[in-house]
Amino acid sequence: MIEVEVEIFFSFKDKIPDEKGKLRLTLPEDSRVLDALEKLVNRYPELDGEIFESSGKLRRFIQVRLNQQGVEHLSGLATKVNGGDELLVLPKLGGG
Repeated sequence: MIEVEVEIFFSFKDKIPDEKGKLRLTLPEDSRVLDALEKLVNRYPELDGEIFESSGKLRRFIQVRLNQQGVEHLSGLATKVNGGDELLVLPKLGGG
């Protein structure tokens, strides 16, 4: 088993009371980013509609970063996580 630190930002913090936006997930070896997000949603079902579409795909406006790097630049949700990794989940920010 491995432990991954997950940090949730902005309005998502309200969905995980008593955690102040940070928590640890224990996952099996060879877990992927998707596995971590699914475990997060299983623990806090209020996050499901915030992170995933009804089809199970990641919502378009969600940004997931693994160790400060966007997973879209890695292997997406199939990116392997290792013990001690930090996963950040936040809405994409835009401006103009």
